[in-house]
Amino acid sequence: MISVFMRYLRTKDIDEARIRARMTIHVQDDEAECKDYWKKVTSLNDANFISTVVKSPSFSRKPLRYGTIAIRYNSLQLLRQVKEEISDLAEGISETLPQKPV
Repeated sequence: MISVFMRYLRTKDIDEARIRARMTIHVQDDEAECKDYWKKVTSLNDANFISTVVKSPSFSRKPLRYGTIAIRYNSLQLLRQVKEEISDLAEGISETLPQKPV
């Protein structure tokens, strides 16, 4: 899903230097290995990564091997454009659904 969002974001006229990525990992995870993984998935460089959140040990049966990542791009103009596209998409989908009798 992250790679899909990154591809979508790159279709917009954005400044890649403004993209910020924050990883959340567990204390037992190798931060460098996780960062390398997310760099490949996102095609971002080290300058785009901000501080990593390190959580207490995970005792889950299936912890996420590379943690999670949050992508941020601060632009009110882009936010409005994305919201409009989502609204148009939702409207298009609702028009194709059968109408319930009232």
